[in-house]
Amino acid sequence: MRDISGSCIKVAGNFFVPFQLHGNQWTNFVSVFSEDSHAASPRFMREMSKQLKTRTLFVAYEDTSSVLLYYLFENGKTLEVLRSDGSDKPQVLKSLSESESYELFTFPSGFCFYSSARKLKRFELNARNTVQFLDQCLKTQGISLVFDPTSCCNHELRLESEGGRALGLERADFVGLLDETEVRVRLRDEELQRRCSAAIRLCNEAYFYAFKARVEYKDWASKRPTLAQCREHEADFRRLLGKLRTMLRRMGHPESWWLKQTSITGNLDLIDLFLKSRIYEGQRELVREALNAAIESNESSVALRLEANLKGVS
Repeated sequence: MRDISGSCIKVAGNFFVPFQLHGNQWTNFVSVFSEDSHAASPRFMREMSKQLKTRTLFVAYEDTSSVLLYYLFENGKTLEVLRSDGSDKPQVLKSLSESESYELFTFPSGFCFYSSARKLKRFELNARNTVQFLDQCLKTQGISLVFDPTSCCNHELRLESEGGRALGLERADFVGLLDETEVRVRLRDEELQRRCSAAIRLCNEAYFYAFKARVEYKDWASKRPTLAQCREHEADFRRLLGKLRTMLRRMGHPESWWLKQTSITGNLDLIDLFLKSRIYEGQRELVREALNAAIESNESSVALRLEANLKGVS
């Protein structure tokens, strides 16, 4: 999507916002909003350089630890590397061992500098002037780095016009790795998961007040529900079970806490619903974690049911 200034875009999955400043030929983007391991990285930028047959640059700086990373690539080959980890003396590398494989390609560690285009002068780089040295590297390439001009909240991406003008933006575009249909499906699934989470919390709460609260609060009159209130909570519990039965049929992946929290509550009916829906198939670690939680909470019936599930007994 071209020129998103002043726009509000529904986003999901991986995306980034490339932008240019007035009078600058380089295209910038500040990291990548990512749900997996394919976020902006030196490896990612090297591959982009290779695919686009151009120069790309990766820069990262963390002021608390003073860790600094600078990688310059051309046509998929490394031209320069500056890496500072706070050590005192830099190591000047004469060569790099580069693998063509995306997965196997690695970068040097420690405080080091490499360049295939120039030689480092004596005392030109040290622990005290790495930021100034980087600044000069960027100026040599004609690069200006700015803060991320976008904001993203509740899956809505915005690029404010006033903020863009203040930064001197020429244009900002949007590149998403999911098409509009995939974004709608992703947002719908996330909304369903949010509603399931809310219903599970209420179901466990209703179960507790229907079947356990009178014993738990037997010496706390102000908290102990009456029998009539227990019947009301049981009705809510049954209603929520029915609601969840419908929602879980459409659910792909559960939240990690659902089974464990329900096990601690002792809500065997909901445990059975989870297991019959098969949303925990292939999630043995989560089932085992819930089993341990049930044992620690003295919920023996729940523990037996989860143990049988782990053994493959229906």
